Amino acid sequence: MLEFVQSKCQLSHLLLGGVVSMELTSDVKQHHHNYVEIFIIISGSAVHVVNGKREGCYPGYVSVINVGCNHGFEKVNNLNVINLSCTPDLFERLNFNFALLNGKEMVFQGNKLYSTIKFKGMLFYEVKNLLTNMIEIFQNLEDKDREAKLRIYLGIFLTILLQNYKKSENISIMQLEEIANYIDSHYSENITLESLVKRSGMCRSLFISKFKENFGLTPIKYLNFVRMNNACELLFNTDMQIKEIAIKCGFYDGNYFIKQYKEHFGTAPAKSRKNLI
Repeated sequence: MLEFVQSKCQLSHLLLGGVVSMELTSDVKQHHHNYVEIFIIISGSAVHVVNGKREGCYPGYVSVINVGCNHGFEKVNNLNVINLSCTPDLFERLNFNFALLNGKEMVFQGNKLYSTIKFKGMLFYEVKNLLTNMIEIFQNLEDKDREAKLRIYLGIFLTILLQNYKKSENISIMQLEEIANYIDSHYSENITLESLVKRSGMCRSLFISKFKENFGLTPIKYLNFVRMNNACELLFNTDMQIKEIAIKCGFYDGNYFIKQYKEHFGTAPAKSRKNLI
């Protein structure tokens, strides 16, 4: 179900559909537009399906969807999105100096159907606040300076967007970082190699080789590494039973957990706890 939290208002020839905050509570079928759509994930998670390719998206994930590009969302989990719908000739209308863009205007033009950008740390919160202010300005129909303020805020947002855009050869690295972040946050769940391959949008062999190249471990070994480190922390810092720790760390077979723990640390979990005492 698609629920509009902020009301849409027709105002600017730049922002055709306005600046809106949306709550997505179920999957969104693939679709396309005759305008440029920019969205940023504020909270929650989903799989962004764009032209048949799947990318995991989490807070800070930004996508620019150009005219005619098909996209949608799968595995939506309480997704909060801020969305801007812009005219395709956005830069001309804003009087951007193309000489200063160093070719990055391709994000919004030409044959590039979509681009992905990731905001992290304080930058994410700064952009979130900027867009939240834009929504408030957009809704304030009584503000005589509304149009001028929107132009300024939009210009700042687009500048930040383009400054943080990385060319396509780095996209695979960004995708791998997303997979690693996903594992770090969901290690207690039933994660399989095939589910990670699907989330990455790569073929199986390329995903495994690229992941190992960047993280020094295969995806499953990295998952096991994260699980073991968290198991060790729970073993030393809580009174949880070993069976409970195993389940908490994604192992539903206690014997298998003990075997993996021995291989990783060279001793049984019970013995590790005893030695600590």
